[in-house]
Amino acid sequence: MAIKGDEVADFFRQLSLLSKAKLPLPEGIHNMAATTNKKQFKKVLQDLSRDIESGHKLSEAMEGHKELFTNYQIKLVETGEKSGALNDVLLEVANSAKMNSRINNVFRAACLYPAIVFFMTFAVFTGLYYYVVSGFGDIYRELLDGAPLPFLSAFVVGLGDIIHANIFIICGIFIALLLATFWLLSGRVISQRIIGKILSIFPFTSRIIKNLNAARFCTTMSTLMQHNMTDSDSVLLISECINDSNMTRSLTQTATKLQNGSNLKESISKVKQLPSLIAATIKHIKEGELPEHLHELSEVFYVRAFGGLRNFETWSTNLLVIFVSIILGLSILALFAPLANLIDALGGKYEFFCFRNKSWSLRNLLL
Repeated sequence: MAIKGDEVADFFRQLSLLSKAKLPLPEGIHNMAATTNKKQFKKVLQDLSRDIESGHKLSEAMEGHKELFTNYQIKLVETGEKSGALNDVLLEVANSAKMNSRINNVFRAACLYPAIVFFMTFAVFTGLYYYVVSGFGDIYRELLDGAPLPFLSAFVVGLGDIIHANIFIICGIFIALLLATFWLLSGRVISQRIIGKILSIFPFTSRIIKNLNAARFCTTMSTLMQHNMTDSDSVLLISECINDSNMTRSLTQTATKLQNGSNLKESISKVKQLPSLIAATIKHIKEGELPEHLHELSEVFYVRAFGGLRNFETWSTNLLVIFVSIILGLSILALFAPLANLIDALGGKYEFFCFRNKSWSLRNLLL
């Protein structure tokens, strides 16, 4: 769906203002639909307006558009409806959506330069192996009369032959990767979710994910505490919004313990996936001041996540440059390594210049 995360965040912000002004939601959403230029978003807004007019709650109407709204957003709106503080909850959902969109924008910016380098390198190396390496292979096979090439040279020449024989398939793969990357970095809602999944897969981005999950925990817990939601229900709701299966499992178990009478301070300290700073804050801060401190703490974790994304850009770029340099160096070495065998095949007698009355052969220079 060609709807961007920023548009969803703006939708919730406008909805919060409508709710605060006591304007009927169906009418307000219908007016938003009339002012948007996106046909797909317009249809979603019209569906929401029609469902609410027919007696459904906003959260129930959002359930029909899970390709656009996350479980976290739907559950949080449902909480606001039950507590009678829908406008505050909608504002929190808008802030969370805006922050997620901002994080994805930083990730897109971090990936843009490495992506450009990757595709330029892919194109250059494909051309190099197609036109140059395969030609070197033909020359060496003819001059060496079937003599074996060094291992690295044989590998590179063989790779050049494979590329030469399958150039259309390789070009198709190149175009598919290019289009997939363009779509992934487009900022659409679905692509943002996939980016989140990608970040959770790679081990070197685990710290970023940990900080994002910690920030989301603090933000959501702060909001739910302000609206007098029970600790067990709050933790259970948060467990459904985390992109970490281990943390989700731990929070679900914690929610069960809280329902059985356990203390929040003791239970949270046993969730290993949460930073110890959160457990210390919950343990030492007074209950009435805790929502404010958790909200401030979420800002700390968001800043750490942004810093991690910038480091990711630096490291990924440096590693890509090093990788390209190694591949280029090995390719050049592989192409010229068989010259020694070629000289032996020619007898090593081909002199091409003299210096101080001493003859130098090609073999003497290279070996």
